[in-house]
Amino acid sequence: SLSGWLGSRLSGLAGAAHRVAGGDLTSRADEEGDDDVAELAQTFNVMAARLEEMQAREQEFLMSVGHDLRTPLTTIGGYAEALDEGKLGEDETKRIAGVLSRETGRLRRLVEDLRLLARLEAREFTLRPEPVDVGAHLVEIAETFRDRAEGAGVRLDIRAEETGIVVSDADRLAQIVINLTENALRYTPEAGRVTVEIVGRDNGIELSVADTGSGIDHDDLPRVFEKFYVAHKYRRVRPEGSGLGLAIVKQLVDAMGGTISVASAPEAGTRFTVSLPALSGSDR
Repeated sequence: SLSGWLGSRLSGLAGAAHRVAGGDLTSRADEEGDDDVAELAQTFNVMAARLEEMQAREQEFLMSVGHDLRTPLTTIGGYAEALDEGKLGEDETKRIAGVLSRETGRLRRLVEDLRLLARLEAREFTLRPEPVDVGAHLVEIAETFRDRAEGAGVRLDIRAEETGIVVSDADRLAQIVINLTENALRYTPEAGRVTVEIVGRDNGIELSVADTGSGIDHDDLPRVFEKFYVAHKYRRVRPEGSGLGLAIVKQLVDAMGGTISVASAPEAGTRFTVSLPALSGSDR
């Protein structure tokens, strides 16, 4: 009968839902037909597929965190054993102390960025809108990278238009330009160039950071803002950084009501472009 046929199909959909609820994210409902039940099954399957993808990404993220923690911890442990044996000369002890300091700094940066990203994803932070001369503020922040760029043999160009006063969050703006500039320097070889540009837009600003590094494959562009993705997929010229900078930037830009895009190609460098509107006094 019709009722029995519909009941059987709904029972199959309910069974798939119970299996997904029980942790089997590979379970799918039968999509046969062209009625409302089939449409419901299709919607359910799309949801289940997205949950399965999210679980896979989360597992990939946890494995990446484990890898990034294991490397400095192994280094620290090995040198700690050497120091404990007490058979090292003064010069060797100083060298090891420097290595331990750098590795501890890497761990600290990773932990701090993980905490910040968790707060951003949970929206457990507050925007503090205030009048800011955005052009002057971001030029001042970008200029702090001048010595680092020169030490790496990289040319740093900073170009800014008069943006005037824009209501924004000065600290979050600084975090965005810092993370994008650090990322550009990380992948730009000696004799390369990093360009930071700030221009005013109607009721907002546009920031772009471009480099002359090795670039990103077209198929990878949709995933560049995922945690650790670029850091683990592409060889960094300079290994510093937590690998979370681009994910942090994406969360900050979203929270500020803006957009971020990336244009890149292998051996052609990469450009990130951020557009941010002015904030209202009630933005959080």
